[in-house]
Amino acid sequence: MSTDHKPMTAVHDVMHGAFDPKNLMLPRDYLQGREHIFQSSESLRWFIRSNRTELMRRGAIVAPAGRKMLVADAFDQAVVEIGAKRAALLGA
Repeated sequence: MSTDHKPMTAVHDVMHGAFDPKNLMLPRDYLQGREHIFQSSESLRWFIRSNRTELMRRGAIVAPAGRKMLVADAFDQAVVEIGAKRAALLGA
């Protein structure tokens, strides 16, 4: 089954009350436990800049109080799927 037509889970959850606000975190907090993926805060910032449109479409980045926060589970899923696409392009 293609994931292209799957609803944006994080956005859907927020709009339908199934969202856990504890899932929101600042980018610096998101890095904790994920150093094997993003070895520095600059690496995470580059990933966000490079994939901003896709991350916003997926509901992985929000700004509830005017500052950027990450929706951890949606962001994790985006990292895996964007990484898989990038690996396929590289022939990995």
